[in-house]
Amino acid sequence: MSTSDDDHSTGKCTSSNMPSSAFIDIDPWRTSIYSVTFLVLALSIVVSTQKGSIQLNSVYRRFFLTNQLGNASPAADPAETTHIKPARRPITTDIDRERQLYHILQNPERHPDALRRAERYTAHRLSQALHFKHGIWQLPDTFDRHSLETFLANGHDNNVHKYEEYCQRRRQGAGRELFKADGSTGSRTDKEKDKAFAEWWLRQSTPVKFVDGAWLSRIMCVPVQNGVEREVRRGAWQVMSEELGDGAMEMNHIAIYADLVKTLPNPITNSGDEASFIAPDMDLDDPRVWRAATTQLALGICAAECELLPEVLGFNMAYEDLPLHLLLTTHELRELGLEDKYFTLHVSIDNASSGHAAMGREVVCRYLESLPEGTEREQGWKRVRAGYTLAEMLPTTPERDSITEKLVKILGEKAEKGAGGVHCRSTVKIGGKTIRDWLCPEDAVQGCPPESSTAAHFRAFLRALIDSRWVIPGDPQSSRLCKELEWGGRMFGAFSGRETQVLTTWVEGLITESDKPAFEDAVMPKYNAEVGITRANPPKERGIGKAELNKLYPNLLGVSCSTVNELMSTTSVPQSVVPSTMAAATRLLEMWPTIPAKCASDVGMSAVRVLRAIYGFEDVEGRCAGMDEVLEPFSQGLAFNAMHFRRDSGVEVETEKSAPGHASEVEKVLIGISRKPEEMCAITWGLTLFFSTKMWPYHTSEKEIVERVQKECVEIINKERERDGWWQDVCSGWSLAGHLCDSTFDMVQA
Repeated sequence: MSTSDDDHSTGKCTSSNMPSSAFIDIDPWRTSIYSVTFLVLALSIVVSTQKGSIQLNSVYRRFFLTNQLGNASPAADPAETTHIKPARRPITTDIDRERQLYHILQNPERHPDALRRAERYTAHRLSQALHFKHGIWQLPDTFDRHSLETFLANGHDNNVHKYEEYCQRRRQGAGRELFKADGSTGSRTDKEKDKAFAEWWLRQSTPVKFVDGAWLSRIMCVPVQNGVEREVRRGAWQVMSEELGDGAMEMNHIAIYADLVKTLPNPITNSGDEASFIAPDMDLDDPRVWRAATTQLALGICAAECELLPEVLGFNMAYEDLPLHLLLTTHELRELGLEDKYFTLHVSIDNASSGHAAMGREVVCRYLESLPEGTEREQGWKRVRAGYTLAEMLPTTPERDSITEKLVKILGEKAEKGAGGVHCRSTVKIGGKTIRDWLCPEDAVQGCPPESSTAAHFRAFLRALIDSRWVIPGDPQSSRLCKELEWGGRMFGAFSGRETQVLTTWVEGLITESDKPAFEDAVMPKYNAEVGITRANPPKERGIGKAELNKLYPNLLGVSCSTVNELMSTTSVPQSVVPSTMAAATRLLEMWPTIPAKCASDVGMSAVRVLRAIYGFEDVEGRCAGMDEVLEPFSQGLAFNAMHFRRDSGVEVETEKSAPGHASEVEKVLIGISRKPEEMCAITWGLTLFFSTKMWPYHTSEKEIVERVQKECVEIINKERERDGWWQDVCSGWSLAGHLCDSTFDMVQA
C-alpha cells in the first residue's frame, strides 16, 4: 500500500496528504467527512461565540485551570482572574470511584478509614445479592448437603458440556470465540488481529488478577464459636495460601500474572498497590474488572470485624468453581502463541474433585451442618447464599461493549474517515489539546480496536471532556455537549440518533465526587437485619506504629546487637508465660495476606510460610495439598496449641468472640503491632524470632513446627538486613518481646 493510501485508510488529517477533491471523489466517505467537518466547525463556533462577559481567552484558561487529569496548568493572568468562574467540583465516574477505593484497600495502613469504606461497600453489595431470586436462591431455604452438591455438580457438568461443544465446533473449522477482534472471523488469517485483542484483554484483566484470594485475606481473624468453625476457617485459609503459592514466589498467582503482563506490547511493570497503577493514563478502564477486584478486597478486609464467615465461605465456593471462560481462555491463548500458565494453573487447581472447588464446597457444608437446626442454620444458609450470589454477580472478564468503549469506537470511526482538522481554527484547549488534535489523532488505527493507541487517545479525550464545562455529570439534558447535538444545536446531525443515545447514556453514568454513591448510605447493621441477625459492633483492633510504641516503651527501642546469633543469646527464657501472650504471639504476621500486592515479595512469602507452620500446615515443598489437609490435617499447629494453653490455664476461650474485648494489655500491644505489617515489618520479625526461640519450644510439643518458624525468621532477617533501619528494628522487636514477657510475669507474681 502506498503512503497516501495508508494515510487515508488510517484517517490521518494533514494538509499535505489531503487532496483538494477529497469531498467529491471519495464517495463512500462523503457522509462521514461532512459529519466530522460539521462537528469540528460547530465545536469551534460554539466555543468562540460564548455569551456573557467571558471572552475566548478566558474560556481557554478555564478549561486549563479546571483540568483534574494531572496535566500541567499555567498560572492565571491576574488581569483576567475576575472573568474566571470558580473551579467546578472534581468529577469522577463509577470506574474512578472503584479505582480510588481499590488503591485505599491495597494500602489500608495509610488510610485510617479503609475499614469503614470496606464495610459500607461490602454491605451495599451483599444487600444487592439478597434481592436475586434465581440460581442458588432456587434451592430450599432449609439447607441440605445433597441439594447443594447436586446444584454445584450440575453447574460444573454444564460448563464441561459447553466446552466440549466448543471443541467440537473448533474441530469442524469454526474460529476463535473468546479472543475474536471486531471484524475478525477468528481464523488463521486474522490471528495477528485476534492476538492484539487478547493482549488488550489480558492487560485489562490485571486489577482483579492482582488481588487473587483477597476475599479470604482475614479469614483467620474472624471470630469462631467452636472447634468445627475453627477447622472450617483453617480450610478456607488453605485456599488462599495456595493462591499465594504456599509461600513460594514461583507458585504465587499474583507474581505469575505480573510476569505475564510485563511481556505484553504495552507492559505493566508497577504493582497493584502503587498509586501509578490506578492512574488514567494506565488505560485500565474496564468497569466490571475494577468492581470485581474492589469487592474482593473489601470483603476480605471487613470479614473479621463484621463477622462475615458464612458470606466469605459462600463467595469462595462460587469463585473457586470452574468457569467456562477459563477453559476457553487457556485454549485460545495457546493457539495465539501467548503465555497461558496462569490460566492453566487455575484450570487444574480449581478442580471439583480435590482442588479449590471441592475445598470450598466441603467447608461450607461442614460449617452449616455445625449450626443448630432451625432458625440459626437457616440464617447461616441465607448468608452463605448471599456471599455465593455476590461472586456470581461480579464477572471478572473485560467487557468489550461497555458504554465507554462504544463511544470510543464512534469517535474512532469518525476520525478514521474524517478530514475536519484542516477546517478547525479554534485555539481553545480541552485537557491541554485543541479540538483538532483530539478529533484527528495522527496515528489513527483503522477500526479503532480497544487495544489500539487510537482507542487510548479517545478515552483520554472523554476524560478531558468530563473535566470541562461541556458536560454536567449525570445530567445530559443540561449538558452543553448533548444540547448542541439536538435539533437547534450547532452540532445537530454530526452524530446519528444511535450515536447520540450512546453519548447521552455515557453522560448519565457520570457522578460528581461530592455526590454520595449508594454504598455510602449502606451500613452493616442494615444488612444484618436483612439476614435476621443482631449483634453489637465488635471493638476495632487499633494499630500501633513506631511513634506510639516509642511512647509506650521509650527505653527499649534502639538496643542493638551485631548478629542474629548474638541477639538470640541476649535474653534468658521467660520464667512464666501468660496465656494471652502465648496466643497473641501466633498472630503477629497474620495481616500480611491482607495486602496481596505486598505479599508477593520475599518478606511476604516468608510470612506465608511462617503462618502455614503456625496454623499446622505441612511444608509441601512444591506440592499442592488440596483436599488432603481438609480431610486429614497435618497438625493442629501452634495457634491451636496456644488456644488450649489458654484454656488449660483457666482463661475463658470457649468462644473467641469475647477475646478482643477482654485482651490483656500485652496482647493488645502485640495485636496492635500486627495491624501495621508494613511500618512494623522488621519489629514483628524480631518479636516472632524471640517467641520461636524463647517461648514456643518450652510450651508446645510441636518441635518441628517451631524449628520451621525459627529457621524462616533467621533467613529473612539476614536476607533483608541491608535495608535501612531493618536490623535496628529487628533488635527492638526482640527486646520488646523480652520486656513484655517479664512485665506479664511481674503482673502474675503481683
